[in-house]
Amino acid sequence: MNKKKEYTEEQTTESFKRSFYRKFGYTPLIILERPSSKRPSLIMPLDELEQHFNIFIDKNIACKGYKLRSRHRYRELVDYRFMFAHIARSMEYKLTTIGKYLKKHHSSIIHYENAFENMMETSECFKEKYNEIFNYIKTKIKKDDKLPAVVNTDEARCES
Repeated sequence: MNKKKEYTEEQTTESFKRSFYRKFGYTPLIILERPSSKRPSLIMPLDELEQHFNIFIDKNIACKGYKLRSRHRYRELVDYRFMFAHIARSMEYKLTTIGKYLKKHHSSIIHYENAFENMMETSECFKEKYNEIFNYIKTKIKKDDKLPAVVNTDEARCES
């Protein structure tokens, strides 16, 4: 029977270094790529997330007919952008990715995050809207997927 020995990564690397040294006269520098232990939690694509927001935007009379990515600066629409950016960031999307999607600069997304935190602290109406959207999205996510990255800000504050 042919039994194959299983080698560890270190043993394989050392074996390669020895044979390389014998053949070429010097030991090579070997850089091994290690898989990232942090798994991105991109639960849904940004366009699907936007569709969930558009449902709420269409319900709002002041914003009816406008989309999240439009250039309009109605207060309600801007609030939805703050929430969208916060949820997308908590799903570990990069600033530039969210910025390109919303047709904004990545620094605008940083501003949205800061504004989101300020609005959550000061505005009850904003907080209620966010919780409503958050709970809606939470119910729409597939049962296999979990929503660990999207933090309900209200619950997180209560725990700390």
